[in-house]
Amino acid sequence: MSKYKKSLETTKKLVFVSLPHIQPSVIELKNFRNDEDYKTYGSIYKIEPAVRVGFRIMPVLFFVFIIMINLNCAGCPYSFTGSSVPSHLKTIGISLFDDQSNFGEAGLREKITRAITEKFVNDNTLTVTDKGKADATLEGTIERIIDKPATIASGEKVNKRRIEISIKAIYTDMVKRKKIWEKEFTNWGDYISSGSTFTQRQEGLNTAIDKISEDILLQIVSGW
Repeated sequence: MSKYKKSLETTKKLVFVSLPHIQPSVIELKNFRNDEDYKTYGSIYKIEPAVRVGFRIMPVLFFVFIIMINLNCAGCPYSFTGSSVPSHLKTIGISLFDDQSNFGEAGLREKITRAITEKFVNDNTLTVTDKGKADATLEGTIERIIDKPATIASGEKVNKRRIEISIKAIYTDMVKRKKIWEKEFTNWGDYISSGSTFTQRQEGLNTAIDKISEDILLQIVSGW
């Protein structure tokens, strides 16, 4: 005979306990799911912790619950497998971003588009390809670039500045002809405004571009 067996009596679950040193006894499962009841029944029937069935059943029920959720999501329009990229999307086409910032930086739209493209190439979750052949597309507009003093403590000299970039991006599923999202991203890069200000401003701009490119990539491949 096994150490214990489960049975049903009409609509009530019962747990049959059989130990070598006692006669088989019957305990209602619903009254045997916490330490207090275990102490009560344990003192009467000399039940060992190994047969506290209530505590063993709960992990099993949780496991079944997780399986049910996965089965119910099988018909969802987007299936996630370790990331937020739908399983039917394998390639992405990235258009040259538009520049409406009036920042006056030559080649800025090409620079930002190239930085974002490199992020996707290095990540390799989606293969970058021509827009006309891609499963998904990414389009964007550089809306604002602000060069302003960085936050400083009271009384300090202002020698640190911040480049802040805002980009509106649109991510589209071309297979289902559906816009997945349209979002605005903002990030920044600091630089010291002394000596060769132009060179240092470029460092701040490059930092901001790298950060915002990473933000857009992560939003697509991880949903962050």
